[in-house]
Amino acid sequence: MVESVKEAYDRLIAHEIRIPFKERFTELMEQGIKTRTWRTRRYGNPGDTFRNGQSKYELTLVERACMGSVPEYFKEEGFTDKEDAIQTLEEIFHANGFQPERMGWAHWFRRVE
Repeated sequence: MVESVKEAYDRLIAHEIRIPFKERFTELMEQGIKTRTWRTRRYGNPGDTFRNGQSKYELTLVERACMGSVPEYFKEEGFTDKEDAIQTLEEIFHANGFQPERMGWAHWFRRVE
């Protein structure tokens, strides 16, 4: 895939982005426990920042990953165990449920404020 000039420029410049989170994850993010979120689409690039609750976070890595990686990284995703991760994904994706092979994007982040 050939990257456009705009895409290359956007990767070099950090942006404030918006990533929605369930309220149950706010405290876990503030404590530095939840440091990863899997999404069906890419929300940003490393260096981009976003806010949740009273805190600001920075994306440190964005990579292709399958939905099946969520239970493997359940702690970093903010779940109590693998079953909690799968059950939550079943609720979010109620039409198709948990599809381990479904590709998406893993967004790794850290609290900066």
